[in-house]
Amino acid sequence: MPSTLGTPATTIMLQGFSNHFTHVVFKGQPVKLDTAGKVTPYIAGDDPSMLIGISHADAAAAELVTVATRGLGVVNAQANAAMFGGLAKVHSYYATNSRVLYIQGTDTTDFNGWALDAAAAQYDNIRVLIKM
Repeated sequence: MPSTLGTPATTIMLQGFSNHFTHVVFKGQPVKLDTAGKVTPYIAGDDPSMLIGISHADAAAAELVTVATRGLGVVNAQANAAMFGGLAKVHSYYATNSRVLYIQGTDTTDFNGWALDAAAAQYDNIRVLIKM
């Protein structure tokens, strides 16, 4: 029987590596992605668009950490050009590979998600956490 209490909520969980060798990520800590697409602490003064979620557990440097994200899900895509991890924006659809091409997001109010991987060249495979 369907719930009568309203629309069920879903939390997308993402696993990524903590990138700092001098910092750890703590349970409940807000996190963002660095330019390599690695999880790092979100700190005061960071742009709010960089916040991808909250750490689900403690993790030492370079350990796998689970993040409760503010994204809808992760899609496989390709970069339209070399790009860093972080803000990403849809560029076009590449029919040859049946993938959406993304470019580096530069406008913190006009982006579609967060690139979880950096790309060295056009058509490199990347993963993108889609923004809600």
